Amino acid sequence: MDTTKLRKFSIPYSIEMVWLDEDGGKIHASVKKAFVSRFVNLLEEGISYQIRYFGVGLNKGYFKTTHHEYMVNLNQRTDMHRLPESSSIPRHGFKFVSFDILNAPGYDCTYLVDVVGYLAEIGNEKTLEKDDKSTKYTVIELEIDDE
Repeated sequence: MDTTKLRKFSIPYSIEMVWLDEDGGKIHASVKKAFVSRFVNLLEEGISYQIRYFGVGLNKGYFKTTHHEYMVNLNQRTDMHRLPESSSIPRHGFKFVSFDILNAPGYDCTYLVDVVGYLAEIGNEKTLEKDDKSTKYTVIELEIDDE
């Protein structure tokens, strides 16, 4: 069996992350396909790193992970060093939003949100066409136990 083809499909298209700072501030960080193999085994959730030589771009798109104006892009020059465990950086940055707020008329669904619920249904893949660009997405249905 040709394992090169198998490895090709096991590497993700990109790595998308939300980074936290000691004040609870969030920024989106990304590793594009060309650099995934370099970073996939270096990055570990819940670990603090010192990062140097990275790119910065505008945080744009139809679905944003943070409200920060910019995002970080790791590249071939990026240098990473694991830091000792720090209690000054929170382990989680959840800011839960209720279903009532999500369902309110005029709610800005551009940004991803944190919710707690039960996965009730996974819909079919759909395509959003806007400004001559297309983005694929899948609608999921969540339910909450109101007891």
